[in-house]
This record gives sequence, C-alpha cells and structure tokens, in this order.
Amino acid sequence: KILPKSSTGRRLGLARWIVDRRNPLTARVAANHIWMRHFGSPLVDNVFDFGMKTPKPQLARVLDWLAAELLATDWDMKHLHRLIVLSDAYGRSSKADVRYARNQELDPDNRLLWRANVRRLDAEQMRDSLLALGQTLDHSFSGPDIDFELGESIPRRSLYFRHAYEKQMAMLVVFDAASPNECYRRRPSVIPQQALVLINSSLARSMARRLAGHLAQPEEGKEGVSSAEFTRRLFWATLSRMPTEDELASCTEFLDRQSDVLSKPHELSSFQGGAKTDVPANQSPALRARESLALVLFNHNDFVSIR
Repeated sequence: KILPKSSTGRRLGLARWIVDRRNPLTARVAANHIWMRHFGSPLVDNVFDFGMKTPKPQLARVLDWLAAELLATDWDMKHLHRLIVLSDAYGRSSKADVRYARNQELDPDNRLLWRANVRRLDAEQMRDSLLALGQTLDHSFSGPDIDFELGESIPRRSLYFRHAYEKQMAMLVVFDAASPNECYRRRPSVIPQQALVLINSSLARSMARRLAGHLAQPEEGKEGVSSAEFTRRLFWATLSRMPTEDELASCTEFLDRQSDVLSKPHELSSFQGGAKTDVPANQSPALRARESLALVLFNHNDFVSIR
C-alpha cells in the first residue's frame, strides 16, 4: 500500500475538536472517571454514555466545576486528583451515628455524600497491600509487562501484569480485576472464593509469615512482645485501627490455644495439599500461632475495605 505524501488533517482536526474548550463533554467525561476512581461511584452513572437521555446528575454543579478546573489547568489530571483527595467530602467517615439521623432520613442512599461510602479494594490494591505488609513490594517504575502466571512469586506492583483474554492472574480475577473487554467501570463482588484465596494462596501465607516475624521483634531494651502487644501491632498494620476489648481478648485467647496445639506435633494430622510458599512456617509454636493470626486478619472485612 502506498501512503499519501501529505495528511488530510482530518485526524488532527478530530483531536482538536475533542479537546476544544467549546466542547465541555471531554472534560466532563474525564472528571467523572477520576471522581469514580476515588469515590467508588461516578457523578454521572452512565460513564460510557453522556447522551441527551442520561438523567441529570444530582451533583451536576460539582461535575461542571471539576471539568472547568481541568480545562483551566491545561488538563492537569494530577491537580484534579489532589483537589479531590484533599476535599472535605473525600475525608468524611463512613460511620452514620445518631448525630446524622436527619441526614439518614433525608438522603438514605447518600447521594449528597454526607458520609463516605464503604468501598472494596481493587484487586491490584489488595495484592499490593499484601506485598507491602510483607515488606517485599517492588516500588520500581516502568519496565516490561509481567506474565500473569508469575503473580504469586514476583513482588512487582500489580499494575505491570499482563491482561488479556484468558490470560489473567487467577487471584486478581477472583477480586474483580480489570477486564480486557470492559474498561469503563468495575462491579465489585463479595463471593466465598475471595476468602478461600486469602486463606490458601501461597502469596497470602508467605506475607502473613513475614509480617508476623516483623511484628514479633521486640523493641530495643525489651526481651519480647506479649500476645496483647502483638495483637495491637497486627491490627494497626492490617486494619489501621486498634482492636476492641472483645477482639483483643479473642485474639490473645486464640494465640494461647493455637500455640498449645502446635506444641504437640505428634497429635497433628499431616496435610500435603497446602500451598507451597517461599517462607517456611516458624518452628516456634508461639510464633507460628502469630503467623496464623496474621493470615486470619488478611481475611477480615476491614482489610479489603476502604472506610
């Protein structure tokens, strides 16, 4: 095929029309997508269709302001991200106690964002969180994409995994990974297989063992870390909060009971079908019990949720 010596200019004309300031649609669509990534739901529900039949969003003025800000900063999306995450709306708590009874009555679906909506971590965020807790996450930038079959062994960020039809890391797929066939919006799910992955995968077990070993290290000048102190450290590391009194009591009781069980290996049943990990279980019954508790908290709802 012989290529023309000069361009018709039609593609350049289309590109200029798309980003023309007299065409607010592009900026609105971009702002809507950015908002959705931070809040879990978009300002305009039809993220792929801003047609005339799309219902007017309840927060249309917010969308217009964000779109105008994006244009005024010469399409600086980092600026828009910063504005959103530093806003009062983004920093609100998801708790709806008696102080907000009137808000609950007037806006039960939280369309006006008087509180934060609880959201699930994206699949990539969940995997990266496990690696970060195990202090093995590779923070390096750029480089070639990574084969999906190496997901359990390569510590690189999940952003760099190869995504293609029937070629996706199974662990990420279970947690609603990005679909190669649909790029507009993810639909989070809560299914039993997610708990099975977090309790049985070699990655989760390895990171639980690394995390427990790190948190069990005593402070300088001290001989050891008590079960209660370890539990507090573990809750703070995995759930970003301290345990309640009931949780603390249950966890310390579990550590004592599990340690006692593991101290009698002759009474345990062998199991050969477990996940193969690159971090062997600790030989100390007490430390191995702490590894088990770390794995349990990986399955806590708050670990895979943003509040």
